[in-house]
Amino acid sequence: MFSGIDNIFSIVILLEAHLASKYQNLPGKGFFMALGDDLPELLTVKEVASFLRVSPLTIKRWGKRGKLPAIRINARGDRRYKKEAVLWLLGEMKKEPA
Repeated sequence: MFSGIDNIFSIVILLEAHLASKYQNLPGKGFFMALGDDLPELLTVKEVASFLRVSPLTIKRWGKRGKLPAIRINARGDRRYKKEAVLWLLGEMKKEPA
């Protein structure tokens, strides 16, 4: 029983090493990406809601309560959220957003 598990473990290690060597030279990207690396700097209400898996209305409420500060753009006052603020909310960043 252990020899089968050992074989699978060996295959997984070899696969990880192969993939890491294959993707380590991508510009700005390592094999393992940090949470939020693929997000734009400013996010819409819909993007933040999708990322956090909550309702867009929840995102707007958090903005009104000061939990997730919004930036208002254009004459309509559309909301945008800084990526750093969203990641800070998740506890992925140490410093408070500016």
